[in-house]
Parts: sequence; structure tokens; C-alpha cells
Amino acid sequence: MKSGKINAAIRRIEDAMVKRDKWTVKGLEDTGKCIPYIGWFWRDVDWDAPDIRLGILPSTKDPLEYSELERTEGFIGFIENNKWGYEEFLVTGEDKDKLRKMVEDTIVKQSNEKFQALFDYIQTLQP
Repeated sequence: MKSGKINAAIRRIEDAMVKRDKWTVKGLEDTGKCIPYIGWFWRDVDWDAPDIRLGILPSTKDPLEYSELERTEGFIGFIENNKWGYEEFLVTGEDKDKLRKMVEDTIVKQSNEKFQALFDYIQTLQP
């Protein structure tokens, strides 16, 4: 699948999530997302590049530091516009190829299980 088609499909899926929570992904509850990305909306990923940029959204669970509305578990997700200065890293080689294949499979065969498996795999990737 071409890079532009992958991004267009993800935007359609995520735009639908804003209107209604169609998919349930443990770890992304209350984010309005089913694919882990950091930011207010999906920003295009260059799927044909030799690497994919991921970022680490920090946990804000401490009730002494954050209000109930600000608390999140934190997660690893796509980050094409890191204006917050979060830690980020590049996924390359076999991990990048597997990630792309999982994304393509997930957007074609949409299901809770596929979205959850994609989320879970991304959480295993490390800098």
C-alpha cells in the first residue's frame, strides 16, 4: 500500500473515532484514538522512509501534580510534530517493516483485536 493511502486511511479511521468511540484499545481509553499517536490529530508518516519516528508520552498519573482531567497513563506513539519536547526515537530495519505491515493489516481488517495488537506491539518498541 502506498504511503499516502496508509495516511489517508488512518485519518478516516481517527476522524470517525472523534465522532464516536468505535474501537476500544486498552491504553488509549478517553483519548479518542485507536492508533497511538501523540498530538491533536494524525500527521502524515513517511512510510517509505528508512525509519519511523515514535515518541514517548509521559505518564501524568501523580494526583499531587496533575488534575483529574490532565492525568494519563502515557504511551509510545507516532510523533511527527514534537512541539512538546517529548523523548522520541527512530524505528528501523525489521522492526520498521513489521510495524508498517501491522499498520496496513490493521487498517484493512479493522477490529478491536487488530487495533489492540498494534498498540501492544508499539509499546514494546524502545529507544
